[in-house]
Amino acid sequence: MSIPFNPITISVGKKSLSSFISLQIEQNIGKHHRFQMSVELETGSNRYVHNINSSKNWLGESIVVKAANKPIFVGVVTNVQLHREGSDFGCIIVSGYSATYRMETAHSCFSWNDTTIGDVVKKLCAEAKVQLELNPAFKENKDYICQYEESDFDFIRRLAHQYQE
Repeated sequence: MSIPFNPITISVGKKSLSSFISLQIEQNIGKHHRFQMSVELETGSNRYVHNINSSKNWLGESIVVKAANKPIFVGVVTNVQLHREGSDFGCIIVSGYSATYRMETAHSCFSWNDTTIGDVVKKLCAEAKVQLELNPAFKENKDYICQYEESDFDFIRRLAHQYQE
C-alpha cells in the first residue's frame, strides 16, 4: 500500500516559504480559526545576530497553506515574534487568524430592507475581501434586517444562529 505524498506549502503575501519548523491550525465553529507557525530565523553572518526585519513586514499580509497544491487554510498574519528557548538559533513565531478576522470591524449600526440574508452576507464579505462559499437554506426575502452595535463577524454569526444556518 502506498501513501500519497502531499507536500505542505505556505506563502505569506507574495513570499513563498521554502521551509517551516512547525504549523498548528485550530478550527472552531463560530469563532475565527487560528494558526501558529515557527520558521527559521533570518541570520546574518554571525549566527548570534538575529534579524527579523523582513518578517515584521508580514503583519497584515495574507497567509495561504496548501496541501497537494489546494488551499486548506487562508488567513491573515496578526503577530510576528522572536522566540529563543533551548536553542542557540531560536525561531520566528508567526500567528494569526482566518481571513474572517478581517470582518472584525468597529461595532456598527446598519439596516437592510427587502433583501435576503445571503445578499447581506455577500455584501459584507465582499467589503472585507473575504472569499465566500454560500448556500443558505433560508433564501426568502426579509422585510428588515438590522445590525446593531456589533462587528460584521458577530452580526453574521448572530444571523447564522438566528436562522439556523
